[in-house]
Amino acid sequence: MKIFSTYLLTTLLLMAAFPINAENLIIGNFSANTLQGWESKVFSETTNYQLISQHGKTVLKAHSDASASGLFKEQRIDLQKTPYLNWSWRVENAFR
Repeated sequence: MKIFSTYLLTTLLLMAAFPINAENLIIGNFSANTLQGWESKVFSETTNYQLISQHGKTVLKAHSDASASGLFKEQRIDLQKTPYLNWSWRVENAFR
């Protein structure tokens, strides 16, 4: 019974910390075919970024050849309203 009570209390605390009705905040709307609001930062040579269609989705493709750069977007986020971050990536030809 003590283990169940501890589990229930932990679950309730997590539910309070991360609300189920979290808001969706879209940071990168690549599926709308836009990089609006994104900026480039080059450290050593430039990476080529482009939006392409892959498997029915619009995705951001980055091609790097001995370069060090990135895209960034500054965004204020209320972690109480949007406590989760979701993204996916795919790597091809990592070591050529």
